[in-house]
Amino acid sequence: MMDQNMDPQKQENLLVYFNFLREERKIESHLEKSLDNTIYFCVYSDKDFFTVLQWLGLVGAFFNFGKATEVDDIHDFMYEITITDYGLDLGKILKKASELGLDVSKYLK
Repeated sequence: MMDQNMDPQKQENLLVYFNFLREERKIESHLEKSLDNTIYFCVYSDKDFFTVLQWLGLVGAFFNFGKATEVDDIHDFMYEITITDYGLDLGKILKKASELGLDVSKYLK
């Protein structure tokens, strides 16, 4: 099976998308990018996990996930999601959002 990894620009676009949605929807999560151009997304509730699955579906994402238990003193479990690529051209969408006045640069955390 061929290993699919997104290019760095697609990775940055997806980070902007997820950071915007996490802020708007108040999702308790952890999001980070890796050197191999994948994105790791961790959420701490079933409700947030299903919300993130919907977001992944909207962009046509290729991903894997698992559930870890007893992860820390605060959370009983977390879902770990590894996103390797996606099909939607977020670059065009983010450009249009920027033209309409959204400061997308603040979501490049």
